[in-house]
Amino acid sequence: MKLIVLAMLPVLAFGRQSSAPASSPKDAPAATEAPKIDPALLADIRRLLDISGAAKLMEQQFDAALAPAIDMLKRTPNLKPEFADEFQKRIRERLLESGKIQETVTEEYATHFTRDEIRQMIAYQESPVGRKAARVMPEMMGNIIPKMRQYGQTLGAGLAQEIMAEHPDYVIKKEPDAGDTEKK
Repeated sequence: MKLIVLAMLPVLAFGRQSSAPASSPKDAPAATEAPKIDPALLADIRRLLDISGAAKLMEQQFDAALAPAIDMLKRTPNLKPEFADEFQKRIRERLLESGKIQETVTEEYATHFTRDEIRQMIAYQESPVGRKAARVMPEMMGNIIPKMRQYGQTLGAGLAQEIMAEHPDYVIKKEPDAGDTEKK
């Protein structure tokens, strides 16, 4: 169950239907009208998300998915670090704090699970092992995410070097600007 939520977060944080960039938040794709969910099912799904600790995991995963983009913005030469800070603040407000992610997750649960299935998941979450899983999962993810990020960075750097060695024609060599003077 938590894996569904975790797998969706990078897409929710950065994914778009269109490949053309929006020129402003107002140009972003219009939200489709949320499907009508039976109020009893909605209440059960919200309860499940609450007792499972999914809300904490969503926030943790959101921040982890966003971190590389923020780091990249902070290293962008023509942007001050304040730009990245403001970007992070606004994306958190508009996706995480607005409840949009939880709303989207709730809709997906309603699409894929019956009320009886949601109740079974609640029963698991209320069991001793379910409560333990909810309690330790944020710590586990907090340990797993940095390890996987480090592994990904190491793997990515090695792959980049490997591909450049095998395919030097993939690398675009920048020509010096006409105004640059070369020492000979």
